[in-house]
Amino acid sequence: MSNVLIYAATEEDAKALAVLAAPLADGTPSFLKASTGLPEAEAATIVATAGAEGATVIVAPASKKGNEAAARAAEMLAAGCITEALSAATKDGKITAKRAIYGGVAVGEFAFEKSPAVLTFALSALAGAEGAGAYEAVAAVAGAEASYRKELVKSEPLAKTVDLTKAKRIVSFGRGLAKKDDIGTVEALAQKLGADIGCSRPIAEELKWLPQEHQVGITGAIVKPDLYIALGISGAIQHFAGMKDSKVIVAVNSNKNAPIFQFADYGIVGDIYEVIPALEQALG
Repeated sequence: MSNVLIYAATEEDAKALAVLAAPLADGTPSFLKASTGLPEAEAATIVATAGAEGATVIVAPASKKGNEAAARAAEMLAAGCITEALSAATKDGKITAKRAIYGGVAVGEFAFEKSPAVLTFALSALAGAEGAGAYEAVAAVAGAEASYRKELVKSEPLAKTVDLTKAKRIVSFGRGLAKKDDIGTVEALAQKLGADIGCSRPIAEELKWLPQEHQVGITGAIVKPDLYIALGISGAIQHFAGMKDSKVIVAVNSNKNAPIFQFADYGIVGDIYEVIPALEQALG
């Protein structure tokens, strides 16, 4: 069992974290309220406060700032860090945590070999925490003064990009498309469907036929459209993890043994150069 320091921006999150960290807590957890400082400064405060409180476990919400501040604190402490944890426990004297892996396809269990331990809990876990855990608010202890300096050199508005996470229909393509000049055929089909264009990792990362924001998968966008059409995509696990929650999946591939057919609602075994015109004709 370990003394726990909670780092969170709100009392609501602190109560949820107290519930999730209960299996690790030796006594009532301490609560350090996050300030508006940069993550670098916040991490130094977390480390100093943990030292003052004798905490050997640090927990935070897996928000953007929570993840960064916790990771920086772990680096300063030379400690292990698990982010996006779903639950935590102690087994054989070691702190363990479960988190989603492979883009949510599976759940892995990880153990800390030594203390201190730093964890951030997934926001879904916080929302599902039942009850309101108890904690004791503590005053922040100032950390070592940071030696870094930041300067704003230039500011530019972001270019308009596609947001596949909000798309209702997506037409994606992979290596089944022979050359970049043929993307127009995919765009024509997407236009008829009122869909956005997506692609597999090799198209964006290796061939660079499309910008990164069009990539679907673990290292790209996690999408949940009403309709997902996969043209010439084999269906590797990293791509599947990015589109598995689509309501209807249509796969077109010349290889009848392509993995994508295992989870497609509709599958067409054929050459996409023949199938795409046929689909366009069927759509009128």
